[in-house]
Amino acid sequence: TAVYQWVATMALGFEPSVVKGEVFAVVAINDGVLTDYSNEFGVWADNNIGHPGWKYYEEGRLSTDQPGWWARMYSWDFAVAVNITGDLSPTISDVTILGTTLSTEARTIEATITDENPGGGDAGIASANLLYTIDDGSEVSVPMTANGDVYSADIPGQVAGTTISYSVEATDVLGLHTRWARDVTYKIFAIENPNALLVFNGPDAASGYPQSYYFGGGNYPYGDPKYALLAWDHDSWAYGALTEELVNGYNNIIEIATSGPAAINNDVVAAWLAGDATRNYMLAGDEWLGVQYGWPNPWTTVDIPDGDFAKDILGISVYYPDINYAASGDQALPSNVNAIEGSLLGNNLFALHAQVSADSGWTASMQYDPTYEIGSDNWLDGVDFVDGVDADMMGMPLDGGNAGSDPLTIAGHRTLAAGNKIAFFAYDPLSLNSQAPEYWWYGFTGDSPQNAALNWFNAVSVDENITTLPEEYSLSQNYPNPFNPATIISYSIPEKADVVLKVYNLLGQEVAKLVSEVKNVGTHEVNFNANNLTSGVYFYTIKAGSFTSTKKMMLIK
Repeated sequence: TAVYQWVATMALGFEPSVVKGEVFAVVAINDGVLTDYSNEFGVWADNNIGHPGWKYYEEGRLSTDQPGWWARMYSWDFAVAVNITGDLSPTISDVTILGTTLSTEARTIEATITDENPGGGDAGIASANLLYTIDDGSEVSVPMTANGDVYSADIPGQVAGTTISYSVEATDVLGLHTRWARDVTYKIFAIENPNALLVFNGPDAASGYPQSYYFGGGNYPYGDPKYALLAWDHDSWAYGALTEELVNGYNNIIEIATSGPAAINNDVVAAWLAGDATRNYMLAGDEWLGVQYGWPNPWTTVDIPDGDFAKDILGISVYYPDINYAASGDQALPSNVNAIEGSLLGNNLFALHAQVSADSGWTASMQYDPTYEIGSDNWLDGVDFVDGVDADMMGMPLDGGNAGSDPLTIAGHRTLAAGNKIAFFAYDPLSLNSQAPEYWWYGFTGDSPQNAALNWFNAVSVDENITTLPEEYSLSQNYPNPFNPATIISYSIPEKADVVLKVYNLLGQEVAKLVSEVKNVGTHEVNFNANNLTSGVYFYTIKAGSFTSTKKMMLIK
């Protein structure tokens, strides 16, 4: 914990005063004697170096014969304590945060608004307003009604498909004005494709790759053509917990939690399944079980009790936490996995992997590799299933793990007594690959287990106009444009490449780095949120291989 070294400004011989609107600075001057390096310290002014602090080691940091300056990860934190002698702007807090909803009724926004005047003059709120926009239209101001310090106003009901953004402002009796520091955006969700709801339950699953990647199916040469690109009518939900009203509008639910769910939807899903025997459910996610059962230590086992969703619906009887973990750092390594020959959801992948190995003359390893594919840690879990659940994939624990060297089940499927079809994967669907003798992104092929689950659910149709992979580099115009505050930028690359995508202002200064990593062949989308930028013209530039392109976009707030 940092301890501040306070310096009284009176020690300077006077008490400085600052008028509102003036800019002042805190300056640290090092006047240590150069020959006495133990008194020296340094602050590097260029934050791009990644090491903001420098420290001199008189006796050497690693050995006594290496005295000198070393870059260290220190934070130089300066604070100023002031006495306020004038009026303060209103303080706005506890603003209602509304999420996406199916309701088309009016919604109430509340906020706590207070005002102080330490200088002794008049204090109080003269006016408070709710500010909102509909589909990025003109801002509407609605006076808020006070009940003590709590102010409220309604946003009128809107039709399905509408996007609403709102904030709160207040002015005190002396004319000082405050606008709340953020805008909240929510949607009136529309059920358009009752065939299926694709749920992204967790921050990692809702970003990082276009949603279509999870079931898009790369057109790889070994893939069965009928699975090359699956076409399925579905809506996507990434707006928090599921509700009864929402799920009852769908025949199939596909829930992807990636590195752990943000919301626990067990009760809602169980009731939804019980309501109709033709409804089907697929759940996938590394650490879904960890979140449910409190991340137990590796090398232990958890017996799942009767009555738990994991047992009654998914059919899991025993949970083996983090089977790939034996020592610190293992979570960054891939795990060896295998698809089960002849299994309903694993056979297509087994056949694809066998063909890759045969054609290369090399017994390639299939891997679960979230660190490489989605930039997430590997906390692969294993399970035992109850009778009646068929296994589709197996994972190999590391030596010293909780199951020794015996493979454990990591995916399976079952049909409930009522007829509902259930599939469970203890990993992120995109993160299956093979690195030797050549790279294969199995999680993005049409033969992946999640695509097999969609076929089992009868939730897909074959796209007669199969989209091929891009043949050239391209950068598309952002959409929407103009935008406020978010827009989508898409680009296509015909080969695996190191991609850098940045945003610049009119002065040529970088304001955002959207992509800086190796990307696989395909069309990619990036959601750019410019909430912290001012209105104006900006440029976005892509560099991929030898390809460079720049386009202009306009932010209007």
